[in-house]
Amino acid sequence: MANGFPNLPLSFLWYFTPVLLICFAIPCPGEEEKARKIGYLFEGSFESPEIFQLPEGAKITILVPYYEWDYGVRAFTKEAWDERSMTQERFAKAAATVADQLAESVKLDVVRDKNEVVEYILIEDKSPFVTSILTSDKLLPRVKDLLGDKILVVMIDRNLLFLFPSVGGNLKRYGPSLVADFNAAKLPISLEVFVLDEEGFRAIGVLNREQGLIE
Repeated sequence: MANGFPNLPLSFLWYFTPVLLICFAIPCPGEEEKARKIGYLFEGSFESPEIFQLPEGAKITILVPYYEWDYGVRAFTKEAWDERSMTQERFAKAAATVADQLAESVKLDVVRDKNEVVEYILIEDKSPFVTSILTSDKLLPRVKDLLGDKILVVMIDRNLLFLFPSVGGNLKRYGPSLVADFNAAKLPISLEVFVLDEEGFRAIGVLNREQGLIE
């Protein structure tokens, strides 16, 4: 197959742009499926992927490289990862394309009190990569006028996030409801609380299952 670089193998294309990396077919060793998209998923540490990162400060939440194929999503195996000489740095650059697109386009369900003050923002989306918006530098600019320049994030489910202002005690007030939602989730992640600001994101505690308070 012609690739525009007659002296280079197709595998060399992995070293080029994130767009090429996302769009290029990714047949996995011994399998015939081909990836349509790659990106990060947050998962609970009770999962057991072969390749993952522990976000700053996190204790029970991990960040996992995934690819999307005809039958859903699948975590990268170490074999597939090593076969492509993949690194976390190169994957992050490619995954940022998906995260940025979602951060800019995902629907924001803004919940306000009787005085029209924003209580929190609910984000629910069918994309398996929706939680990866936490890794995007496009998210904070989109919500800071509503929540401030420092926000709290809880990822209840693979398709469900809650964003709270860091001041006002809203997260504490809704803590028990978040615990109930987590217990009912089909694809639960964790009750770990993350802060997002101009420096990035990091975990700051976990919601207590009994009282919904940060510990």
